[in-house]
Amino acid sequence: MSTQPGKVWWTELNVRDLEKAKEFYGTLFGWEFEAPEIGQGNYLFALKDGKPVVGVLNTDSVPNGENIPPNWFSYFAVDDIMETVETTEANGGTVIRSPWAVPGIGVIAIICDSLGAVLGLIEPVPAE
Repeated sequence: MSTQPGKVWWTELNVRDLEKAKEFYGTLFGWEFEAPEIGQGNYLFALKDGKPVVGVLNTDSVPNGENIPPNWFSYFAVDDIMETVETTEANGGTVIRSPWAVPGIGVIAIICDSLGAVLGLIEPVPAE
């Protein structure tokens, strides 16, 4: 299985006000929004032509979210998330959030590289 390691697989907008984000980006890009089943009201898909293009997360819904400034955040595809987490640590990076499964999406982790930049990793569910 190849997930095209290193490819930007998914991007999220992290904000505290989903309604303002919907208004701004709906006007800017013509996006429509819907809550996925897993969102529990704190996460939205932005849709273009009926297809998800990015996620929008209410940072107030995550631990220490009040310390997260509004930002765009990307997840990079990996073939083996556990191996990539180990490689991160072996090369001076740190694991901010250990891998966890998102049903139907894949396994995700949040890391910090050896320079201090934070990024997401995703081992996507294989395409059917």
